Amino acid sequence: MFARKIFRHILLYKRASSNISLPSASHSSSEVPRKKPGKPARAIDVSEMRVFFDTVGKDLKIDSPEDWYQVNRRYLLSRGARTYFRRHENSMIKCIMSAYPEHKWKTWKFNAVPKGFWDSAEHQRAFMDSLATHLNIAKMDDWYKLTKKDITDHGGRGLLDLFQSSPRRLLAHVFPAHDWKLWRFSNGGRSGWTDPSSRRAFFDWAQKELQLQSLDGWYAVPADLLRTLGGSRLLSGAKTRKALAMALSQAYPEHKWDLQRFLLRGDETLPADALSQRAWFDSAAAQLFPTTSKAPLLDMWYSATMADVERLPGSAFITHMYQGQLSKAIVACFPEHSWEEWKFQKVPGGFWRKAANQRRFLLALAKQKFGENNRDMERWYEFTQKDVQEFGGTRLIQMFDNSVAALLRKSFPEHTWVDAKFKHRQNL
Repeated sequence: MFARKIFRHILLYKRASSNISLPSASHSSSEVPRKKPGKPARAIDVSEMRVFFDTVGKDLKIDSPEDWYQVNRRYLLSRGARTYFRRHENSMIKCIMSAYPEHKWKTWKFNAVPKGFWDSAEHQRAFMDSLATHLNIAKMDDWYKLTKKDITDHGGRGLLDLFQSSPRRLLAHVFPAHDWKLWRFSNGGRSGWTDPSSRRAFFDWAQKELQLQSLDGWYAVPADLLRTLGGSRLLSGAKTRKALAMALSQAYPEHKWDLQRFLLRGDETLPADALSQRAWFDSAAAQLFPTTSKAPLLDMWYSATMADVERLPGSAFITHMYQGQLSKAIVACFPEHSWEEWKFQKVPGGFWRKAANQRRFLLALAKQKFGENNRDMERWYEFTQKDVQEFGGTRLIQMFDNSVAALLRKSFPEHTWVDAKFKHRQNL
């Protein structure tokens, strides 16, 4: 019985073997027949590709190469651009650039940049140089006002993402040779202030900006001034004199601070080192004004502007302490002088809103126009809009709709003004 089973299996094996087809003699057992190679891909002529894009551009009413930045990839594919894309790594951008090589392309203006584009230091610098032109950035300090919106609006969102959406980190990477001041950025970040050297660097810089002769000059500096200087984070959000004292004692532990002097409320109203500011103005006057002038030295400041003084070293205290108002700073530093604020190129902020200043101006105008008879109010009917404007009261009379009559009634309500006389003078 067992032998019959063996015999049966042998018989089935022989039958199965006879049905197996062996490779022909023309092929070795290890070789597999290959398919015949197809025709090589046809090379794309650049001129042919340009004709294609010129045709599409005509349909889209593209007037300049700049218009290609807004073209949609899907639309080009629907027009038959797939073949051209394949010859340029499936990149629409590279394809368009190849079609118009004479144009100086700015890749970041396309809806999507090629993968890895922003990893190139060359591309990063090219973008920042272009951005500087658009934002009218003339010097490195102008970069401190850079915002996230400035970058994203000009096509740099992908670049900004590489630096945790921080313009400060981006600038430090692209311009590593520049000595960036952390506190001058609108959002300096929290991490930078944890370094003691950064805190001390800030106070060293601020001391020079405020023209403080020594560390003791900080006793007279209002605490909220640090916010305008960019150091509000040093105070942990507080504006108190105590917070300023703590920040300074941490920055200069070797200095012997008198904390009680910071807590004197009288110090809060004092300007920072007023004597130093007066000395600065005296030095600036020697540089700005010719010594041959016969006008009193202080009166020569009437002709100066902020643009004149901003180029002088140490002028930053005017911006930080007087909101960039030159006239306000000069009047505050030289209160003993009889100033006529309307003679400045720009009067101090809020000057014209005070009735006392309006009266002072009109009395000075009357004296200039009528001499010793300036108190004769009957003659004031002769005032014209031009008189007020030429004497420096353009902004003042604008507050009264350019009406001399309204100005006089408001400034001298105790006088009985006759409307008919104003009308008579105006008709003349």
